[in-house]
Amino acid sequence: MKHTADEATVKEKMKQTFTYRQDMVHYPVKSSELFTAFPRFLDIAGLSDQDFGLMFGDAATTKFLERWPTIYKQKVLEQSRGLTQTADLQDLVQNAECTTDVENGWDSDMSSILVLVHLLPPSPHGRKRPGKLSARQASDRLVKFI
Repeated sequence: MKHTADEATVKEKMKQTFTYRQDMVHYPVKSSELFTAFPRFLDIAGLSDQDFGLMFGDAATTKFLERWPTIYKQKVLEQSRGLTQTADLQDLVQNAECTTDVENGWDSDMSSILVLVHLLPPSPHGRKRPGKLSARQASDRLVKFI
């Protein structure tokens, strides 16, 4: 799979190896090697979405984004009020609460999704794993996949 440029072939092969990858994800030692074993996740858009669809069904894949503005967004913003306020977090919350388009920043929905990254606990790291990412670094990486 590393050597094919055909995205359709890669997506089909990823469907076939879904169960194996799920076993890797749930095994702590192997989960850190997922992107090494399957590097196409890093350069082919839609593979994470495809796996999400395989895990939860196609109906669930659209429900999250459909329900985000009405159900989840306000809950995320309420939870963010208990966090230590950094400049990045303050900007995101301000943009998320704004009802008009912001010139220099994310729109309201994207800002609130990025606030969610600030709420996630940092991952533990050991000797062999790199240090934890800041919420800003995690946001930058999240945006590449959206």
